[in-house]
Amino acid sequence: MPRSRLWSTGAAVDRPEALGCLRRLIETLESLDDHPALEPAARRAAASGDPETVGVGAWALADLLRNRGDHAGALPWYRTALGNARPENVAPIRAFLGFTLHKLGETEAAYAEFETLLDSGDHAIALMTGVQLGGWLAADDLLTRAAEAFGAAAAAGKCLPAPNEHQHEVHQQALNNLGSIAALAEEEGDAGLAVRALWLAAAGGAPDDAVSIAEKCAAAADGQGDRAAARIYRRGAAAFPMDGPPDSPGARHAENARHAAATGDHETAMRLLRRADGAGEHARVISLVHEVALFCTADADVPHAHAYYALGLELAGERTETAALDRMRLTRDDLPTARPELTALYTALTGGDGGAIGVLAGLRGTAHFEAACQTVIAVAKARADTEPDRARGLLRPVAEMAPPEQAVRAWDELGSLADDADEAVHAYERAASIDHPAAHAALRHLIRTLYEQNRPADTVLFATRATATGDPLTVAYGHRLLCLVREKQDDLDGAMREVQRGMAAARGIEQPEFPSELRLDFARLLQMQGDTEAATAEVEGVLATAATEQLRAKAVTYLGNIAVLGGDLAAAAASFAKVADMEGDADVAEMADGAANNLLGIANSAYDEGRHELAVHVLALAARTSGRDLAIGVVETRTTELAEAGDLAAAMLYLDAGQAFRLEPDEEIRLAGLHALAGRPDRAREVYERLAAHPDEGVRTTAGSCLVRPSDGDDAPGPATRWLRADDLVDAGEYAEAREILAPLAEDGSRVARHARLSLGRTYHDEDPARARALYLAAIETPGGQSDQVVELAKMYLGSLAKQARDWPEALRWYQAVIDSGSSGNGPMAAAHLGELAYWQGDHDSALRFYEQCLAMGPDNAELVGESAYRAGEIRFAQGDLAAATAHLVRALESGHAGFVDQARILLTKLNA
Repeated sequence: MPRSRLWSTGAAVDRPEALGCLRRLIETLESLDDHPALEPAARRAAASGDPETVGVGAWALADLLRNRGDHAGALPWYRTALGNARPENVAPIRAFLGFTLHKLGETEAAYAEFETLLDSGDHAIALMTGVQLGGWLAADDLLTRAAEAFGAAAAAGKCLPAPNEHQHEVHQQALNNLGSIAALAEEEGDAGLAVRALWLAAAGGAPDDAVSIAEKCAAAADGQGDRAAARIYRRGAAAFPMDGPPDSPGARHAENARHAAATGDHETAMRLLRRADGAGEHARVISLVHEVALFCTADADVPHAHAYYALGLELAGERTETAALDRMRLTRDDLPTARPELTALYTALTGGDGGAIGVLAGLRGTAHFEAACQTVIAVAKARADTEPDRARGLLRPVAEMAPPEQAVRAWDELGSLADDADEAVHAYERAASIDHPAAHAALRHLIRTLYEQNRPADTVLFATRATATGDPLTVAYGHRLLCLVREKQDDLDGAMREVQRGMAAARGIEQPEFPSELRLDFARLLQMQGDTEAATAEVEGVLATAATEQLRAKAVTYLGNIAVLGGDLAAAAASFAKVADMEGDADVAEMADGAANNLLGIANSAYDEGRHELAVHVLALAARTSGRDLAIGVVETRTTELAEAGDLAAAMLYLDAGQAFRLEPDEEIRLAGLHALAGRPDRAREVYERLAAHPDEGVRTTAGSCLVRPSDGDDAPGPATRWLRADDLVDAGEYAEAREILAPLAEDGSRVARHARLSLGRTYHDEDPARARALYLAAIETPGGQSDQVVELAKMYLGSLAKQARDWPEALRWYQAVIDSGSSGNGPMAAAHLGELAYWQGDHDSALRFYEQCLAMGPDNAELVGESAYRAGEIRFAQGDLAAATAHLVRALESGHAGFVDQARILLTKLNA
């Protein structure tokens, strides 16, 4: 008995238990698109009085009425369905309710429903509804709200753990729309909105693009003389989140504070920073306070810069990392406090820098000149990262006119900003030649630059001068650079003498890092001289007293290197694994990446030596680091090599190790394919069967197809092999031979029966549409399929038959079913087919709706984009909506499809005439 008849029989019984049958009946009739039988069943359920059953019936009835175009009739039923919905159905029902409200012109109510969905916690729903809501708001010229909707969609898309192709396309669409809003805002002179849209794009997954656009906007504003807008763009770009959207209330407060500060709303920014600190984001707040203080410094907003420094020091406590606090105090001390006598200088620094230098020169001989020079240097340093040319333009005249200490600082900063080595050396030399204690730092910078430029004679000259300064740090630094030069010249004895002299001089240095660096140099030289035990002891001594993560990472890396040189690969791997797990600043991150690469090198060495157990152990360590993807690749390579060489036990060792990594579904499928090669096809099937039930459609489809293809035995061609052979014949147009194979398969009850019915239907598609239709319907109704792909394709072919017959209701039934399924592969094609059919029949309103729906799904097929965009543009042009027509026609041009490019160009010419 068919399931629909079974549930219908149960539902007819006048007992409470029959309500379950009634609900199942409705679900079955919906899957069969049996609308005549569905409506009375839905009405009966909606009137049942049982909340769950009412919800199911009202939803089905609302969908029926909406599909007929009766949106007013559907509205109350959607509301009833929402009030009685199961928790998992609330979001989709609310989405349909929003669509219906919008269709009826109740836009604010529709917006409210969709805004609720943005906060539902369902990232997939938030992604799709955010893009739709943003489109509605943008069409109503509510760009600020549209940006927030697109931003919520982009953030949701960024949070999806394994987005399918359609979700990826919609996510990209949300990011593109944010870019469009930023462009419109820039054209209208609204830099604040442009920066907000770009901030949301950065948080949603496109930080590099957002920064690039903001920098271009800043350059354009500079070119137009709008320095205020340029500063907003530059500060905004520097404030963009680079690691995706914040995921906690405290983090959101912090990022919103960053945005408020970037647009000049300092009162709001400080309030939000306090809230973020109270919500547990102390480290982030301290870093952000320092960052914003530097923004204000770059803008010569000295009062607000010091207000942020005061806030940071107020919030600081035992929770604050010492290094972060030291950095904040250092830059605070670089900037003199605000003075009324320097107001003209502050104002000039926000305008033309030439005017600022003029004001500075006018302060010569006054009690405020030194503070003025220091202020200009602080502003230049704060601008160095984003506006290096302007920074240099301020520093050069200051270096020439300032008192000694400020002159040293200006020349030293010019050295760090130099575009080439010669320019840097010249600046550092000028700084080092000034008779002031501050020149010692410049001398150290000069020596380092000369050494890095491989100028040993000059390095020795100035390093020797450093050893005679009497400043403990500079003396020790000079000896260290002399040590490095001697080491490069293979003079190990000379290098050892210099490093020991440096260590002796460093005993009077307050900062612990530099003496530790010298001890690591000493350890390296000991190792080079063959004294591994003494070298290890020195490094362990450094590690025991290391005060920073950077120094700890260096020390543990040294231990790993010593172990490698000593041939102890296991000990080396243990050291490098520790470094690879470390977190910290950019230097620590770079060492962690290097350690991950070293782990892979050790794994390769162990493989070459036949030490496979050690190799897989090291690969497991690497898989927990930034070397994860490479480790998986090594597992695949080694498994294949060993299996092909006949060493199946070793191959399985690598494969089992790989399966224990934290794998994404596509990686699991890839590795599972190697099980058969390694002699364990049963293990492959276990993986495929588990992933065939995965929530992601793409994963289910791939795993399901893998289940079909390897299932046959070796003795005779099984059903899967025969179907694959027949399907190839269908593709080649060899229908007669294909039918001989497919006909028995379609009736044998095997797992490939539904595939066979679909393929058999294709052979009759043009020759016998009625027979093809029956086979497609049979494929849909056949139970036991591994994926929904067969059902989806069958509905596409049914839609195609209806389209050929110009049967609009039938075509709408099947193509709409594909669209409603959310298919990223066939959804856009189904919408385009409906658009084309409506266009043929002269129903341009429906054609426009479906062509634009196709484009909104983000297809990447050039013909699909070209046709849909051109037709939509043509219809919009005829309706007099020239802005929308232009956008569509430009997209048709960009598709590059020859069939529509010329037509789009001609119509654009008419539009612009």
